[in-house]
Amino acid sequence: MELGERFGVDARDRDVRKRFSQLSERDVQDLTAIRSFMEQNVDAIVESFYEHILTFDPVREKMGGETVISRLQRTQKEYLLDLVRGDY
Repeated sequence: MELGERFGVDARDRDVRKRFSQLSERDVQDLTAIRSFMEQNVDAIVESFYEHILTFDPVREKMGGETVISRLQRTQKEYLLDLVRGDY
């Protein structure tokens, strides 16, 4: 299930969000152009991001334990993949 479906975002909601964020057709082309790269590298990107932010004590304290961090990483990966695969 895509994140949009999970959170009840339908076609009308997507349209409003596109207008709000000023997502252009060029932006959509750019996002879809990096799809293959993102699919091949999403694990390393997310791992590197969390490795970095967890070096900061205030962030690490707010994150909670490994279970929470794993869930956040999984959600981040889903988000990034949806971003390049999404129905714009």
